[in-house]
Amino acid sequence: MGGTLAQQGGQFTILAPTDAAFNALPPGTLNRLLEPRNRAVLGRLLAYHVVPGRVTSGQLRTGAVRTLGGGVAVRVTPGRIIINDGSVVAPDLIARNGVIHGVSRVLMSRELRNEISRLR
Repeated sequence: MGGTLAQQGGQFTILAPTDAAFNALPPGTLNRLLEPRNRAVLGRLLAYHVVPGRVTSGQLRTGAVRTLGGGVAVRVTPGRIIINDGSVVAPDLIARNGVIHGVSRVLMSRELRNEISRLR
């Protein structure tokens, strides 16, 4: 995925799950995703966390946001930003090629969640 982003150039916003988010996945899920035979699924999962362009927390608005792997639902309230079923817990980590927002969940579309649950 890193090579793919580098080849595309430009700025990106990464919705990066925290360690706790990965630990909350069902047992064995991360290990299955890391197996070579599941590389394509892992790539789709990672792409789901990447927004084209540099989007700070102050620029996020309630509604749909396109990602490289589909799209996420954003809800902005005075006290927090919710993306799908997770919250932004570490906003606006500025990087050379964009911005990173730490999120409390590994984000997945329903289709991706179903596919990952069937991995062996």
